[in-house]
Amino acid sequence: METQRLPAAGLSCGARPAWQRAEAFCIMAPMRSLLLTAAVTLALAACAAPAHRAMYYWKTAQGPSAEEIAVADSLGVQRLYVRVFDVEADGTATPPLAGWAGSGNREIVPVVYVVNGALLQSTFRPADAASSLLAKVSAAALGPWKEMQVDCDWTQGSRAAYFALLAALRDKLHAQGRRLSATIRLHQVKYRADTGVPPVDRGMLMAYNLLPPDQAGPSRKAHGPGQLRDRGTLLAV
Repeated sequence: METQRLPAAGLSCGARPAWQRAEAFCIMAPMRSLLLTAAVTLALAACAAPAHRAMYYWKTAQGPSAEEIAVADSLGVQRLYVRVFDVEADGTATPPLAGWAGSGNREIVPVVYVVNGALLQSTFRPADAASSLLAKVSAAALGPWKEMQVDCDWTQGSRAAYFALLAALRDKLHAQGRRLSATIRLHQVKYRADTGVPPVDRGMLMAYNLLPPDQAGPSRKAHGPGQLRDRGTLLAV
């Protein structure tokens, strides 16, 4: 679900801030999938909002194949979130996405996954890390892009370092006329007084693996609107 800037406001149908209104419900498939499953539209608590389709491409060994691009075309996907590289717990970056040959006529959003442990290193310097991340993403040759996204399941212990990283990165992107987004987990919305509100322009709510882990079968990873609506109390203030 794409969201806008992240104020700490409550949920009130018809009067909720833009970041809390449903725009698109993005389904994340297992990491080994070549293309993450297509987005489907969703209205939360009967509050409909305009939606567009997007996909995540989470494989870094090579870019999407012609067949995968054809699938995105057939589904009307307008935006592709592309995992460029990871920042490991020791602070080192994995090799960047290789073999990128374009994505057709759609917007690209480069994504960097930051392991929480990297933020806890005594040698972590937010400003230096922001410069390094931006340089590596720019060198990935994905073509024109207007937005960068950071994916991290931060904790209270890493919150200060992570938010400092985001703030530094956001300022650098704004100077280039670009914007920054970040992934948001459901528990980080519910307990935002503890987890904090990331200093970014937009947030992407990660609504996946909603069913209990002991429920076997492919349905455990279902992402239908009904399952998210059933968890409405998780988002209630």
